[in-house]
Amino acid sequence: MTLVKEAISAVIDENGNFNFEKDRATYFKEVKTYSLDKLNKEVQKYNLSNDERVEKLSKWEKIQYIKCLISDSFVYTNNGTITNEARKKLLISLNKVFFKTLEIYKSKKQKHTV
Repeated sequence: MTLVKEAISAVIDENGNFNFEKDRATYFKEVKTYSLDKLNKEVQKYNLSNDERVEKLSKWEKIQYIKCLISDSFVYTNNGTITNEARKKLLISLNKVFFKTLEIYKSKKQKHTV
């Protein structure tokens, strides 16, 4: 088992393909300026599991969602490479992690405000 040699996550382009050339820092700056409609379309590209909760996120939460899903994760494989299918499975798993984390964050925040 070796650490994957290439980027795991990447910006997803208009066609649903992984784009490893686009600078993620620049992309984050762009996303923060998007209108709510444009941000909604952008976030749906990453919602590979068609999770209905994504639509209900606030603007800040949607930006955090994208940030979470395109951050590099450490993955070990037998040959040090990862297929696009495996990347998609990873994004679906990260979707679950994001919502569990958000749930914990909101419950802690609610306890502190009460």
